[in-house]
Formats: sequence, structure tokens, C-alpha cells
Amino acid sequence: MITKQEFWDIYEKFFPKIFSYIFNRVDNKEVAEDLVSQVFFKALRNLEKYDESRWKMSTWLYAITTNAIIDHYKKSDDCVPLENHQNICCTENTSNEEIDFEINLDKAIQALSKLPVRTQEIIALRIYENLAFGEIAQIVWIWESWVKMSFQRWIETMRNSLNLLLLIIFLMIF
Repeated sequence: MITKQEFWDIYEKFFPKIFSYIFNRVDNKEVAEDLVSQVFFKALRNLEKYDESRWKMSTWLYAITTNAIIDHYKKSDDCVPLENHQNICCTENTSNEEIDFEINLDKAIQALSKLPVRTQEIIALRIYENLAFGEIAQIVWIWESWVKMSFQRWIETMRNSLNLLLLIIFLMIF
């Protein structure tokens, strides 16, 4: 059983990661702060349910975080905004390649935003947080093989609609 002091240490260790993850998903500082508060309050309230033999602390916190984000979007029309990129300002000096890149990036973001919320969470946990498929499976409560398949299908879809170089750049940006 974790003491409240140990939980405070966990809070200090994981707050920046959880806040960053939420902020990347909601793109709003105030909403991110509210959701982080909800996550840690729920974790503290449910400390007695935490099973160290079943979960790593980070996995348990990301599971709570993912559910908080999904609940947030269920309350606000189920739409997850993924337009966190900066548009290229078109000037006389903007090359055709830069314009083409921006158009393709917009297409990629639109395609990603049309995915089910759970699939978006799988992609975000894998890309933003660099989590293993097994840990993601625990967080979103599905089989590891399903997580791998969802991620691989997304990669294939992106590969089919974008050239490989753009896919690599897209993954580096997001």
C-alpha cells in the first residue's frame, strides 16, 4: 500500500509527463490543468485499488489520464482537435514544396482526427509518450495484439495516402 507521502513523490515525478500528454491532446492550458487535477485526485481517491503486482504506477496513471481525456471529449461532441501545428505563412518566398508539404500535413491531420478516439489515444501514447504496446494495452483496456494491429493499420493508411518522407516528418512533429 502506498502512503500519502509516497503518492506526493509520485505526483511530483509524473505531473510534468501527465500534464504534457494531456496538453498535447486538448491544446488548452486551462482544460489541461483541470484534467490533470482530476487525474491525480482520482488516483489519490483510489489508491487502495492500485495493485503494484498488476500495474506499473505510470501505466495506472496513464489509464486514468486516457479515461479523463475520453470523458472530456464525450462531454464536448466527441471531437478531438488535432490541429496543433503551425501553418506556413505563404509569401512570395514560399516554395511549392513548402506549400505541398503543408497541404499534405493538413490532409494527414484531418485523416487522424477522423479516427475513433481510442485509436487516437493508441497513436498518441505510442508517439508522444513512446510507450510499449503492452503498456498501451493495459492503459486502454484492450489486447496488446489489437493495439499493435491498430497502430500498424494507421501506419499503412498513412503510408498509402502520403509519401514515406512525409510520414516520417509527420511522426517527428507529432
